[in-house]
Amino acid sequence: MAAASTAPAPHSAGFDFTNHDRNALLTGKGFPVPKATSTGTTINCEKIHYIAPHIYCCGAGTAADTEFMTQLTSSNVQLHELHTGRKSRVVT
Repeated sequence: MAAASTAPAPHSAGFDFTNHDRNALLTGKGFPVPKATSTGTTINCEKIHYIAPHIYCCGAGTAADTEFMTQLTSSNVQLHELHTGRKSRVVT
């Protein structure tokens, strides 16, 4: 129970710098700073995805999610065009 009473209250929004002082103290005591590592993998995939004529999606983030969502959106737009008999519209 004592550990729960000493835990800092969670922040509701914004950045949380509560570990900054702790990290400075640990570094001052001689603990090594963790090094960032890379997995060595680079995802090679398309960044601009076709949705429909005059409609494209620029992807960023998890490649599999972007691929799936753009394919699903493209399929839904095509179904909408077939159902309505009209081409998809672009409003800017």
